[in-house]
Amino acid sequence: MTPLPTVSEVHIHFTRGCRHLMFDALDVDKFDVDKLGGVPFMEANDISLRPSKHEIRIASDPPIL
Repeated sequence: MTPLPTVSEVHIHFTRGCRHLMFDALDVDKFDVDKLGGVPFMEANDISLRPSKHEIRIASDPPIL
C-alpha cells in the first residue's frame, strides 16, 4: 500500500548481455517522475552505484561507465 496517487503497476524484463533484470514499478500521477522504481529494483537485481566514478555494477559484472 502506498499513499502516492498510483495509476497502475508496471512489470518489465530487461536483458543486458546474459543478465535478465526484472523491473517492478508504480505508475504514479502528479509526481516528479512517471515511473517509480528505485531501491527495490536495485536490491532484486544486485545493482550498485558509484556516483563519484560514474559507475553502475550489476552483481559481480565489470562496471558500466
